[in-house]
Amino acid sequence: GEIGVDSEPGRGSCFHFSLPFDLQPEAAPAPQDAELPGTRVLIVDDHPAARELLQGRQAGLAGASILLVEDNPINQELARDLLNRAGIVVNIAGDGREALATLEHERFDAVLMDCQMPVMDGYEATRALRLRPELKDLPVIAMTANAMAGDRQKVLEAGMNDHIAKPIRVDDLFATLARWVRPAVSARSPEPVPPALDVRAGVAALMGDEALYRRLLAMFREREADFVARFREAQAQGERDAATRSAHDLKSVAGSLGMPALQRAAAALESACQQAVGPATFEPLLQAVQHQLGPVLDSAREQAEA
Repeated sequence: GEIGVDSEPGRGSCFHFSLPFDLQPEAAPAPQDAELPGTRVLIVDDHPAARELLQGRQAGLAGASILLVEDNPINQELARDLLNRAGIVVNIAGDGREALATLEHERFDAVLMDCQMPVMDGYEATRALRLRPELKDLPVIAMTANAMAGDRQKVLEAGMNDHIAKPIRVDDLFATLARWVRPAVSARSPEPVPPALDVRAGVAALMGDEALYRRLLAMFREREADFVARFREAQAQGERDAATRSAHDLKSVAGSLGMPALQRAAAALESACQQAVGPATFEPLLQAVQHQLGPVLDSAREQAEA
């Protein structure tokens, strides 16, 4: 790699570096949806709307229930406010003994445990709750002003899972929670099916220009309504390049306009075209595209009529 600096008197300096990275020999398999919650992601994007959208998807903490064990009223209010803003339900216990009593009759997705408290400190409370079989896997995250390596080891030996230093930094708080918290989903309230058309993402990709988004959506409806027929015709005529190009165009436009499921289906169809597979492989992939395209066109029509 290289590192350097360009400097001009009276104007300032620009530091720069370059690092070469080789491609990995074998691509890792794509993670399944069930493996993604809690994954840590660094978001690098200069567009505020896109950052907000991605951060909302990354956190995945809304609906979580957390027991905050903290004796300082100011710290209680600060932590409660930060967590409530992320859609987290917070219960507060003033010391370790009160926390153990609360855990007798209530269930939580995680515990934020202050270490230094009167009556019963966080270390003793954690050791006690780990003796209960039903709480042995409950994530307990320590909060302490001590940030030395030895202090971190002490919280781990007490049975806690992780550590957040005080004063609390918002990014550290949510990054740590995202590693451990898996909000429980009620069997009576199944997760809603994602919409076929993510208008918010599509508008964000166009720098917030809603009028442009609606125009492009209208063009998409007009152009892609007969995609399946055009693709089949190209295949029947032996025009593999034309079929591949149409699948590629559909994938690209779907990605730009907030149609993630359709984008994935079109990408799979494009890949099959590039590999020159037989009709038996094409047909289910084309049907998958058709299955996703219908709801997208319906949603686009509703947007036009709104």
